[in-house]
Amino acid sequence: MEEVATILRNSYKANAQKLKGSDLEDFEKKIVFNYAKNNNLWFDDILSFGTLTNVGGNEHTIVYNKDQGVLYKANNLYNSKFLISYYLEKIRLHSLLFQNTKYELVGFTGIDKGAEKVPSVEPIAKQNFIPNTQQASEKQIYNYMKSLGFRNVFGDSYRKKTIVVHDLKPRNVLVDTDGDVYVIDAEFINTEFKIY
Repeated sequence: MEEVATILRNSYKANAQKLKGSDLEDFEKKIVFNYAKNNNLWFDDILSFGTLTNVGGNEHTIVYNKDQGVLYKANNLYNSKFLISYYLEKIRLHSLLFQNTKYELVGFTGIDKGAEKVPSVEPIAKQNFIPNTQQASEKQIYNYMKSLGFRNVFGDSYRKKTIVVHDLKPRNVLVDTDGDVYVIDAEFINTEFKIY
């Protein structure tokens, strides 16, 4: 993950500081697509990782690999400004803050549209499957985030210094029979994050 983030940062410094919007999205997709293809990190089919689930929200296609006990999530970048760099920052923060549900970037999938067109690129991350859980209550989420030093700023949003964690709804936070809390999906804003 760090290698891909570094390649994107270095490419921005050299070529992309003036790009915005869809031009910036296309720039990132081309760089990451070429990197993934050249480093055996491109997977033509997310279903090669496991069995398709019927969950995933707006941004994920999720497959479950029962033998490995993991979920593989292909992310369409919908909640990451359609930028791979924002998605990488998101999973970096998630893995730093919620180590019991950390993500590991395993590669990329999408559609190769030929040399003249911008490919469709979706990062694939894996996360351990947590059995025997149920959705956490809002009070359990509040207490858990408070124990991590976050304060509630509004509804499902919490802040600690320059980090805002939101979308901490019960469907994104689980609790097991011992009362241990697992944030499986969240959104992040890091006010200090810069693409380059």
